[in-house]
Order: sequence, then structure tokens, then C-alpha cells
Amino acid sequence: MDIYTEGMRQVVKEAGYASIARQLRMDESRLHKKVDPDGSVNLTVADFINICLITKDARCLGDILADMGLMACKLPDASSDRTVYDMILDHNAAFGLVASTMRKALADGKITAQERAEINDVVQSEINALCDLRNELNEMAGLRVAKA
Repeated sequence: MDIYTEGMRQVVKEAGYASIARQLRMDESRLHKKVDPDGSVNLTVADFINICLITKDARCLGDILADMGLMACKLPDASSDRTVYDMILDHNAAFGLVASTMRKALADGKITAQERAEINDVVQSEINALCDLRNELNEMAGLRVAKA
């Protein structure tokens, strides 16, 4: 199984095969076969994209983006009344959480799979906080964020 399909399998498993299959208008057993590493049915690009949209889970896209040298971050909420000052505080809080999570993980000189997952989560939170700040500053400067 390639790393892209493995990420999708994890997302579908956590979201629930029955729920995802129902939303895709697909038999649950067919979905199992599509994401099974030894399955005889291939996961289509349309299925992949639809599952991403249904679950709103970008983990399955992370490996694709990483191979392209890119990363995703959440777009800011256009209806938010947060100020730039709030966003700077969010960044500082997220950075502090990254530092404390790293300190805790490295205390014994090794990083477990669970600690790696926790580090990934807090780093993504920091990335999101910085992206929100950058996007707000771009808005203030008259640069609009493109939305699909």
C-alpha cells in the first residue's frame, strides 16, 4: 500500500466506514475493498477527494503535499472579529505549547509514536496560528486570499 492510501484508510477507519460509505452512496463492503491495502478494487481520485471533503480531514493530503514541498493550513474565518493582536497571542500560545510538548517528549531522550503524533498536532496548531496572522495582514494590506 502506498503512503497516500494508508493515510486515507486511517481517516476512513476513524470516521467510520458505514458513515463514509453512506455519504458516498457506496456499499460499505466496497469502501472496505477500496481502502484495504490488499483490496482488489482501487480507490479513485474522485473517491479520495470526496472522502477528504466529507471528513474535512487533511491528514490524507499531508503526504501528497509533503512530497510536493507544500503544506496546508486552515483559511481564516471571514466572519471572525479577532484582531491582529488576538492572532499574535494565539501564535505565542501555540509556540509555547510546541516548546513544552517538545521538552516533555525529549525528556527521556527518545520520541515515541504517540509523542510524535502530539508534536505534529501542536506544530500544526502553530502553523495555523501563523497562517491566520499572515492572511489577516494580507487582508489589511489589500491582498485577498483566494478561496475555491
